[in-house]
Amino acid sequence: MVRYLLCALFTSAILLTCNTFTNGIEAIKTIYVGKSQSIQAAINSVPSNNKNWVCISVSAGVYKEKVVIPADKPFIYLKGEGKDKTSVVWSDSFGTIFDMPTFSSIADNILVQGITFVNGYNYPPSKNMNPVKVAVAARISGDQSAFYQCGFSGYQDTLLDDKGKHYFKFCTIEGAVDFIFGNGQSIYEKCNILLNVGIPNPASTGYITAQARKNKYETGGFVFKFCNVYGKGHAFLGRAWEKVVIPADKPFIYLKGEGKDKTSVVWSDSSGTIFEMPTFSSIADNILVSGITFVNGYNYPPKKGMNIKVAVAARISGDQSAFYECRFSGYQDTLLDDKGRHYFKLCTIEGAVDFIFGNGQSIYEKCDISVNIGEVNPAGTGYIVAQARKNKDETSGFVLKECNVYGKGHAFLGRPWYPYSRVIYYASSLSNIIVPQGWQLWTADEPMSDIAVSEEKCTGPGSDKSKRVAWEKTLTQQEVEYFTSMSYIDNVGWIGRLPIKI
Repeated sequence: MVRYLLCALFTSAILLTCNTFTNGIEAIKTIYVGKSQSIQAAINSVPSNNKNWVCISVSAGVYKEKVVIPADKPFIYLKGEGKDKTSVVWSDSFGTIFDMPTFSSIADNILVQGITFVNGYNYPPSKNMNPVKVAVAARISGDQSAFYQCGFSGYQDTLLDDKGKHYFKFCTIEGAVDFIFGNGQSIYEKCNILLNVGIPNPASTGYITAQARKNKYETGGFVFKFCNVYGKGHAFLGRAWEKVVIPADKPFIYLKGEGKDKTSVVWSDSSGTIFEMPTFSSIADNILVSGITFVNGYNYPPKKGMNIKVAVAARISGDQSAFYECRFSGYQDTLLDDKGRHYFKLCTIEGAVDFIFGNGQSIYEKCDISVNIGEVNPAGTGYIVAQARKNKDETSGFVLKECNVYGKGHAFLGRPWYPYSRVIYYASSLSNIIVPQGWQLWTADEPMSDIAVSEEKCTGPGSDKSKRVAWEKTLTQQEVEYFTSMSYIDNVGWIGRLPIKI
């Protein structure tokens, strides 16, 4: 098992004192840090590209600073007086997961003992009023690094076990959501894994791990050996974490999870374009996905006061692609139904603003369409669909067939993203969240004559069409039959050739 992780020499190099390792190796220098001094200053004093162990002995106390061991400072032994006596505390949830950590260890050959690292942005959860956000306490990115009798305290994304071979022994890691995450190759031995999701919300459910191994050739993975897992609330043992991209040159892929409430892929990104940020991007043709939830956590779960930006959970750009019993969770621009023929059945799509958008030619059958704008602004009004058909010759359009539309707040059925936008709600249940006028133009001066939006045979309190906008269309029976039949997206039999029947 040790060979999975580190060389024998390194794993035996736990120090009894700041002067001598158990294997006889000596630290050539000891730097002492008192309560009124800076740990970072001591690290800065270590020569670059150091080749011999240097001990930094940190007195008991609370050190309010960010601490970084840069890549050119290897062979540092950072020793506190105990995880209950020596702590490094900072409060930061800004920037990326690589910018915000209280402690960042980038160098190889690092040993840390008897120190607790805390990101106080959401910690302690019982006394903290900040909105729940990613707030990393520690980032470990160097190879051959060990942590002995240390603590890592936070709420969401506490410990970024990023990359490299790592060993954690007699440590305590505390959090609620994905609080041990990354792509490290690590063993956690005799550690306490403490769940605190139940402190602010006894009914909520957390996630302990989110490991980010990207392909079968990577050696990354987390091993929990003789650990104690306990706490308040309920939690999954973990969920898959990383962006997932199916490139254009790998068709005929069936991506199968164990259920949308059991298997999830989570990423938090609102940078770049709508084509760069998605948690999941499917570019290839002939793709089937079932039983998986895709989440962009930048604005999800939605909270009052959050910084709202475009944050795409999934991009579907390949032709002949189907999604069965999947979930797409976000707030603004959740699902980019970009282009190609697509079929969504028994899926859940969550969001607030334009959360089903793009220029796909798609049928959504028996799907749950959940509006969550009311979680952020009870008086706000969202938009479900923003379809992007650009000219009359394009065959694209969204058909929501026998869907259930509900949620918190109020919403328009959609708004035309382009002047030939086509959206049809058919035999769907519309709750009272739908505003009476139904639709809204993207801009006040937008031409209305070529917009093709319609409702046919819908039910529920939100289906009253008496106050709908004048430019909503009424389809002929022939048009209804064409757009609601499977031949609208499948005139070549591709759905029948899927590896499962949906």
